[in-house]
Amino acid sequence: MLFFIILITSNLYNCKMNNNMIIKPIDKELNEGFLTGKGLYSNLFNTTGVIQYYTIKNYDTTDFIPKIEQFIIKQYKYEDIIKTKQVIISLYKERFLGYSRRSLYESARDNEFGGIEGFDEYFIFKIILENTHNSSKEVTMSVIHYDEVESKHTKILTLK
Repeated sequence: MLFFIILITSNLYNCKMNNNMIIKPIDKELNEGFLTGKGLYSNLFNTTGVIQYYTIKNYDTTDFIPKIEQFIIKQYKYEDIIKTKQVIISLYKERFLGYSRRSLYESARDNEFGGIEGFDEYFIFKIILENTHNSSKEVTMSVIHYDEVESKHTKILTLK
């Protein structure tokens, strides 16, 4: 009996330890267009606050901040951020389905905070990258967690 308890406990621990957070763009081409401005009607889009849409799965709020820092440093360059004053990254639960490119495009165009209308229940994190440090490659990263109790974490990151 003790053997089975140890085996079950070991398997549960390994499952938790092997859960790697996965972040994927909802629409990679559209995110790239929002970031670069290519393919957008510039008079309809906010050029100082760029929106990015992603799904997330296997996240654990206890170690989320270090992992999201790694994601940001890997995914974004300082040149991406300096073009605008702010990049808003919206993370939705992986179960998020039913979007269309048009709904993402309209949400980024019409909603100053970039939320996708009708999918609030899947919206989990907002990450705001701000170019507030003019002479260095530092950006301010603010992470707002909406899943349970709204919480906010702010940190300075250095990008390449």
